[in-house]
Amino acid sequence: MSSITLKGVSKIFEDGYKAVDSFSMTIPDKEFIVLVGPSGCGKSTTLRMIAGLETVSEGEIYIADRLVNNIQPKDRDIAMVFQSYALYPDKTVYKNIAFSLERRKMPKNEIARRVHEAAKILHIEHLLDRKPKALSGGQRQRVALGRAIVRNPAVFLFDEPLSNLDAKLRTQMRTEIALLHKRLGTTFIYVTHDQTEAMTMGDKIVVMDGGVVQQADTPENLYNNPKNAFVASFIGSPGMNFLEGTVEKGKSSLVALIGGDAVPTKKDSEALRSKQGQNVKIGIRPEDISLEGTVAPLKGILKVQENLGSEAYIYIEYQNTMLTAKAPHITHKQSGEEITFYINGDKMHFFDADSGENLS
Repeated sequence: MSSITLKGVSKIFEDGYKAVDSFSMTIPDKEFIVLVGPSGCGKSTTLRMIAGLETVSEGEIYIADRLVNNIQPKDRDIAMVFQSYALYPDKTVYKNIAFSLERRKMPKNEIARRVHEAAKILHIEHLLDRKPKALSGGQRQRVALGRAIVRNPAVFLFDEPLSNLDAKLRTQMRTEIALLHKRLGTTFIYVTHDQTEAMTMGDKIVVMDGGVVQQADTPENLYNNPKNAFVASFIGSPGMNFLEGTVEKGKSSLVALIGGDAVPTKKDSEALRSKQGQNVKIGIRPEDISLEGTVAPLKGILKVQENLGSEAYIYIEYQNTMLTAKAPHITHKQSGEEITFYINGDKMHFFDADSGENLS
């Protein structure tokens, strides 16, 4: 079993800066967890505390029910894959992958078996005699993965491993790492600032900001039911649109009032009703803004259109705010012209203007 439990884990540096604040979570055996958030949110520090590369200021970390706060990294049964690959330039791919096993004085035939097995999984068998300078970025990352695989660790830790790759290769490596997780059946903890990586790879995603866990949930729930405005803004590409408005009681449902416009919504909750007449932050995903409809037409100014082939992004100035709409194709209108659009009121999210908590 390779479950991991963090109980009230905090990291406070010598200057008093609290990088991680009371992180508590149990990560089940064989789960793929992604820590995501902006730079400086504490995700890499959390990973490094699990690895033993940073000391824990407060709280406890357990790996497979064993308290590891004071256990050296080499004795924690983990393997870590870094952003920088950290390969030995003077050693062949074979020697790089085999290095940790050779240090343990493992029998040569067992080392060879493990290296060739890892190389086969990663499709780098033909590269074993090359040195890192003769490899592409993607090939180097596979070597780094191979070095981790041969150790048969209880837990794999990934610290932004794809950051140095180009966009196409990152997409390919995302898929390969996800398939690797299924094949190995081991616990993966993956750190990234890229929410697309997080959404496509993790069984569960932990969104962090300011050293605090904002929400830990499935990708679907994070997207459809964000706990607060920060999570709503961070998850999704393009990001969620935000407008200022109020909520009032309509004839048959609540109504969102945005300036002089009214958009009916089926969203309803005790928290939302308690905010009637008060300012709230209204969130709407780009795919929930349409250029066709019949209910509550809104007027804005078309600013820019981006044709992506299979879809288009339409940027509309409305109520002194730039909105992004995701449409099947660009419109026939020109920049600067008035454009009619429709917001799906039933898909709106309502957030407290002060705390940012989701009211709906």
